[in-house]
Amino acid sequence: MPSTKISYPSNKISYPQSPPAYLSAELTGLSEGDSKEGLLLYPVISRLAGKNYTGTCKYINDDLVHLSKLKLFGGLRWDIDGREVTLSSYLTFPNGNTREVVMKGCRSKDEKYTPVLTMLPEPEQEGPIRMLVSEVGADTILVNEVEMASGRVIMTCSTTITCGVDGKEELVQVSHEVGEGGIEGHQVWKLTELEYVEPKNEEEDKPQEVW
Repeated sequence: MPSTKISYPSNKISYPQSPPAYLSAELTGLSEGDSKEGLLLYPVISRLAGKNYTGTCKYINDDLVHLSKLKLFGGLRWDIDGREVTLSSYLTFPNGNTREVVMKGCRSKDEKYTPVLTMLPEPEQEGPIRMLVSEVGADTILVNEVEMASGRVIMTCSTTITCGVDGKEELVQVSHEVGEGGIEGHQVWKLTELEYVEPKNEEEDKPQEVW
């Protein structure tokens, strides 16, 4: 996910209060028409598309000390629509504030494949970064987050599809915060798919009338 640098002063980031709306969406996945093209253009992202992943973060400072009292929760969702890719993510801070980010990128029809995909924030967000995304093998996504104003990499991360101890699919994401003096902190995320649950029919739960 586009990971917020925890070492940023809080007055540099706005934290919307509303929860991420995309988590309430039904898990649709790739449509039949898009699946073949999506698999060819995005071999790793297509494995994650249409799924909501949520989890927690262990934050480690620049001295490699785990700050166990800093509790962070977040989630992400990849979607593919033809050649366009959308990454929706959110991060909830200990004070309850939530930061949401939506990034979009698209491979041109004029090129069969390029190793690096550029993703930009949605126009209404006007975010300060762009993402450079690369897929490695069949299970890993690498991301550099680049500050638009300076062209400097401020965050680099890898996301790997793994198998958790319970046998279910798990995403392990490790992010490294980069400052002018070097590494400023590390984020270690473990995320699992949030399964969609059909709403209960209240009428069915009512006791049947006996005649």
